[in-house]
Formats: sequence, structure tokens, C-alpha cells
Amino acid sequence: MTSPHEKAGNAMSEMKRVRTLERYAACSAKAIAEGSLAQVMYFIDDAKKDIATLAADRDRIERNREMWKGQVERQSETISQLREALRLLLADVKDYEAWQRPCHAVDVAGAALSKAGVTP
Repeated sequence: MTSPHEKAGNAMSEMKRVRTLERYAACSAKAIAEGSLAQVMYFIDDAKKDIATLAADRDRIERNREMWKGQVERQSETISQLREALRLLLADVKDYEAWQRPCHAVDVAGAALSKAGVTP
């Protein structure tokens, strides 16, 4: 399944290419070889342009993948740090009279940690 971002990227590269991939797949080597020199030159020129476009798209996608991968890693680390901070805070205030049950903030924090599989 392709995401909306992938579909948009595919549409962008389709618009920039001289020929669609389907047209290349349908090409007959024999027909190209038997064509006029001008036809062969146009085909080669189109192919070079489309290869450059596809290479640029590939490079852009790799950069985006690395960017998203780095963002996910940073967010994961932040979430881990926040969970640990919340766990320590709950452990620290558990004996304070003002934080004894019923205390909505402590209940919500404890439920969030339990849902994440962290023992408060």
C-alpha cells in the first residue's frame, strides 16, 4: 500500500519523465534498432533524461528516509526519557499526603505508564 506522500512523489516523477515506465517496458529492441537514426537518437536522449530523473527521485527518497528515520529515533529517545522522568516523579510523590488518592494527576500518570508497560 502506498502512502499519500509516495503517491505524490510518484506523480511528480511521472510528470517530469519524458516517457512512462510502461512505454519503456513496451519498447521492442528490434523496432528501435530498425528505426531511423533520428528515432534512435530521440529514444536514447529520452532514456538519458528519464534515468537522470529517476536517479534524482531515488536520491530525494533516500534523503527523506534518512530524515524520517532520524526523527523517529530522536522522538523515541525523548519518549523514553519522559517515561523515566514520569516514573521517577510518581515514585517520589507517592508518600506525599497531597498526592494521595484520589489524585487525578497521579492516576492519569500511572495509567499512562502502565499502558506503556512501565511499572510506576
